[in-house]
Amino acid sequence: MPISSLDDLYLHKLIMIHDAEQRALAAYPALVEEIEDEELRRAMQVHMTETEQQVADLRTLLDESGGDQLVMACESMQALIDETTRMIAEIDDPDTLHAYLIGAAQAMEHHEIAAYGTMRAWAEQLGRDEDIVVLDRILEQEKATDAILTTLAERHVNREAATADREVSLELGRDDDGMAADDDADDLADADTSRRGAARQDEAR
Repeated sequence: MPISSLDDLYLHKLIMIHDAEQRALAAYPALVEEIEDEELRRAMQVHMTETEQQVADLRTLLDESGGDQLVMACESMQALIDETTRMIAEIDDPDTLHAYLIGAAQAMEHHEIAAYGTMRAWAEQLGRDEDIVVLDRILEQEKATDAILTTLAERHVNREAATADREVSLELGRDDDGMAADDDADDLADADTSRRGAARQDEAR
């Protein structure tokens, strides 16, 4: 769509954030399925429900702004979702995965918080008072979700992921010690064989 005014820019941003929320909503079930931590799972499920209402509210704003027939893809949100999908496939420890998923979800939240903050400022400048009410409500929900995720990360998720790291390190250490012990035993056996051979040679002389 051609953009020649702040009103056009606002409508463009509204279309983009609507698409971003739709993409996030479609991605959430797969993320939630990977979560074993009950508190984190519950927080994500609550935000899924909020996002469903956000999508509906944004659709109403689009209808009222005449942008209901316009469609544009939010490639930045899709890039965050694609990266998250790739990383999930690479992480095989549940605690580590929980720490990553919080970071991934917060990256999506921060993207949305920035968008809503910008749109709110533009709506105020344009005198879109009814839009401001909706945008303020959504913005507070996004900030609240971000704060909850931070609390969960700091309270136990990051610590549990770090404990998993230590356990892996200890296991690797035990393996190294075991290998070292086997090597020492082999060296001692070789040395003993050499000593016996030398002793037999001396007796033969």
